[in-house]
Amino acid sequence: MEQKQSLVEKLDVYAVVIFVLLAIIFIQRCSHTEIKPVPPRIDTIVSYVHLHDTIIIKKPKLIKSEPDTLWKDSIIYIPDTTYPALLLQYKKLGNKYYTSNMYNTVFPIGSYGNVTITDIVKGNQLISTHLISNLNIPEKTVTIIKQAPPKRQVYLGLGVFGSKRALIDGVYVGALYKDKKDRIFGYNIGYNNAIQIGLSSYWKFKF
Repeated sequence: MEQKQSLVEKLDVYAVVIFVLLAIIFIQRCSHTEIKPVPPRIDTIVSYVHLHDTIIIKKPKLIKSEPDTLWKDSIIYIPDTTYPALLLQYKKLGNKYYTSNMYNTVFPIGSYGNVTITDIVKGNQLISTHLISNLNIPEKTVTIIKQAPPKRQVYLGLGVFGSKRALIDGVYVGALYKDKKDRIFGYNIGYNNAIQIGLSSYWKFKF
């Protein structure tokens, strides 16, 4: 009589455990928790490209020419009455006229660097123009990494189980199915002195 009562109590405990597990699975499945998609990750990399180049413009284009006659009334340019002094004035004007003059003009370009323009003037004419750039140009690279969309997955496998009686007491094969909401359902069939069938369910915990 006592053995029958002990057996009934054990069965009641097993029934309670099974009921609790089924209740947990039922509540989990009825919650319909929506898994929000992971937003894509955006990486921005800024690199600087150093530009140092020289552009030569050999023949600048003349836009307009306006003669200046004020020099005729200047005391500096009054011709001397003697030939030696007049010759000296002529040579000075010739040297001044045919001397090559080089001009540098630096134009800052914000925080990127600067551009230098070099002009050469000779005989009252602009002979050539050089443009030298010395810039650090930022280049922005935007990389968008999209997360893979959720997919259904199926896993197949096999296993063994044992006890104190024997190292290997039985074997089983099983399958796992994972849906798009990361819910996993399991099914297995094995043999341990008799054919055994099992069902299982797993859910994902967030930490």
